[in-house]
Amino acid sequence: MDLMRSNFVSMTHVSGIDSDAGYEVGEFAREYLANRNPVTEEHRAHVLEKNDALTQLSNRLQRGSAQRDRRFDPRTVEIRELHNASAARHLIRAIRETKAGRLDRALSACTEAQQLSPGYYETRRVEGYVHALRRDPAAARLAYEQAVDLADGDSKALALVHLAAFLHTEGIELNTAREHLEEAARLDPDSCEIFLRIGQSHFLEGSYLLALGAAAAAMRKQPTPQQRNQLLELLLRSATFGGEEAFSRGQLSDALELVEACLAAVAEAPSGGRNDQFDDWFFHLAGLCSRVAAAVGAGEYLGRKADGLAVTCRSPAVHPEHASERKTGVVEKKQPGQSYGFVLSGDCSYFFHTKGVVDRKVWGLIQKGNLLAFNLVYDAGRGKFRAEKISALL
Repeated sequence: MDLMRSNFVSMTHVSGIDSDAGYEVGEFAREYLANRNPVTEEHRAHVLEKNDALTQLSNRLQRGSAQRDRRFDPRTVEIRELHNASAARHLIRAIRETKAGRLDRALSACTEAQQLSPGYYETRRVEGYVHALRRDPAAARLAYEQAVDLADGDSKALALVHLAAFLHTEGIELNTAREHLEEAARLDPDSCEIFLRIGQSHFLEGSYLLALGAAAAAMRKQPTPQQRNQLLELLLRSATFGGEEAFSRGQLSDALELVEACLAAVAEAPSGGRNDQFDDWFFHLAGLCSRVAAAVGAGEYLGRKADGLAVTCRSPAVHPEHASERKTGVVEKKQPGQSYGFVLSGDCSYFFHTKGVVDRKVWGLIQKGNLLAFNLVYDAGRGKFRAEKISALL
């Protein structure tokens, strides 16, 4: 205590909540301690060895938590300060216990971590994660909100994202969840993941133009290849569902505005890693624009604009030459438990079977009103065309 009141020891870290601190001891203070409070070499070696072990543990945890792709994974523990390393180790053990289904042990590990570092926000955030797995939403929400209160800076943004993800998963207060994400974006404006989630939230609320805006902003924030694909899907889904909704209401100009905003954002997407999984979405948007042109007349300004956008829609596709082969339509009839259905495209209804679906795993998700893309194949036995090579645009 005498040394702390002197100028020979400088405080290197103070946590406003933990009351944890680190101190640098100068040479004069070292001599003072050696004379007034001598320790054996064995004890000194033990302490220094323990210090090195904790430093290495902290560095490993920091490297793990800093991985860009895993930062928002609820099973990843973020550590920014050395003195939280021991508590983080208990939190990692808690997450391992959840993987083994031992949720009570996981909760106990969180309690131990809180006792070590009561101001470390991750102790509450992981507790919320465990409570959510225990199907205790009230306790989970309280823990997540406590984590937000404890966090600061970039950590606060991360805590807000986890709280919003919990609310989305539980399907409660979706507007509040989006507000938390928007607050996180203000704290961390360079995060692609946060803007991606804001866009997904707007999409769920049916605010398609806002979803396009958030996705376009995220596309300019150095997305990873996985995020790029998620953003492309969000852009195309927003333009498709928003455009079809506007078209059904007769708001043709609004439909084209959505398509135009989508194409502008797609043009800004990082190049590389293109595949044909989005081709059917582009083809459908081209078809939507053609329907707008037909509705207003080719001689009108809106019709000419729609024709131009129809051509532009096909250009980002990997295989634009397949546009004439592919058709899109809405599921007209599909009974639960049956392996077939009918899809309406224009004025014609076509039979389709589960064997004709490219990805069989989505069969259970397909229901009346869903959008499908497909090729037409003549069925000699039935004497009519049927749908094949079917992709669900969900």
